[in-house]
Amino acid sequence: MAPGLISALATILDVGEPVEQEQAAACLLILCNSNEACSQMVLQEGVIPSLVSISVNGTVRGKQKAQKLLMLFREQRQRDPSPVPTRPGLTMRCPCLLKTQASIQVGLEKKSREGV
Repeated sequence: MAPGLISALATILDVGEPVEQEQAAACLLILCNSNEACSQMVLQEGVIPSLVSISVNGTVRGKQKAQKLLMLFREQRQRDPSPVPTRPGLTMRCPCLLKTQASIQVGLEKKSREGV
């Protein structure tokens, strides 16, 4: 499980610099394309408003990635209209995240130490 990774990427979408938002959107698109459970975890973080903002105000690549993510979420919702679970403490398994969590966390810690 990697709830910290999804949360960190969602935070970057919300408050990161445009290039960081672009990279976070690209990471989420890769993860969500490979696993619908990952998409549900991402949606639990409330990323839709940030993605809409990036799709309008982000870098060219950021706009593309945000739009693709929004489209993916819409397509998944149309296939399975059940609501996204939002109970506190609810977690889902997403094996695709385990590999990347450590490298993202290292990058965030480095950025924090540098005071950026």
